[in-house]
Amino acid sequence: MPKIPDMRQIQALREEQNLSRAMLAAKSGVSERVIHLIETETEARTAQARTRNALAKALGVKVSDLFVSGQAMSVRGKARR
Repeated sequence: MPKIPDMRQIQALREEQNLSRAMLAAKSGVSERVIHLIETETEARTAQARTRNALAKALGVKVSDLFVSGQAMSVRGKARR
């Protein structure tokens, strides 16, 4: 099954770490606007690799943690039902 971006993970990880979008923007170098667009999936599928890399690094996860195999995943990696 192909891996697809699930950028909702960014919002879930950000909220788990009690980070605002502004704080994540400062930590990652990605603008608040881009983070908002990605989190709302307006731009999730077109987010550039360097943007995904920067966000993953700032959140302390691997880029692959921001992708799922064909189904939505929870932050802890278990399939949502």
